[in-house]
Amino acid sequence: MPRRKQKTPEQLQEYAERFLEAAPVGTAVRYYPVLPCGEDDFEDSEIRSAPWSLGGETVVMINGRRGGVSVRHLALINPKKDINGVAGLIRR
Repeated sequence: MPRRKQKTPEQLQEYAERFLEAAPVGTAVRYYPVLPCGEDDFEDSEIRSAPWSLGGETVVMINGRRGGVSVRHLALINPKKDINGVAGLIRR
């Protein structure tokens, strides 16, 4: 499997800002602990922190989990708005 191209710190910061705009603290999300995931392998949760960069990933804290989880493991539940395609970038 080919490795994903590492994002620059500037790209990660821009993505974190876009993510926060589309999914602020308190947003309902579906968390998929393992990717690729099955349709029934998720937990409903809520974002409880602003995003930050960690090891080349954009992460947030969610209820029921310690530490940051990658936003790639999240799907927005009933997104009210999609800023610059952020909702479509989540859970790839």
